[in-house]
Amino acid sequence: MLSQINLTVLFNDPFWIGIFEVIEDDEYKVCKVTFGPEPKVEETYELILNKFYSLNFSNPISSDKDPLIEKKNKIQKDYKERFKKKLLQKE
Repeated sequence: MLSQINLTVLFNDPFWIGIFEVIEDDEYKVCKVTFGPEPKVEETYELILNKFYSLNFSNPISSDKDPLIEKKNKIQKDYKERFKKKLLQKE
């Protein structure tokens, strides 16, 4: 069994949150964790090491496509488009 885990930490006013994304056996699950104040690296590691297996993940969604890769590709595409627009504006 191959697992891919991604953690994104972001500020969602008024709290810092973490979004865990897990892909196992072509199934995608997600979990949101509220930190409150900005978490330190040590707090994030502690959460992963001590509480990860007790987190309440969503029901798995079966997927042939990897949502993390799709998200990455969308971000790259958006960046390229903005970069091209800036280049055209300079000319």
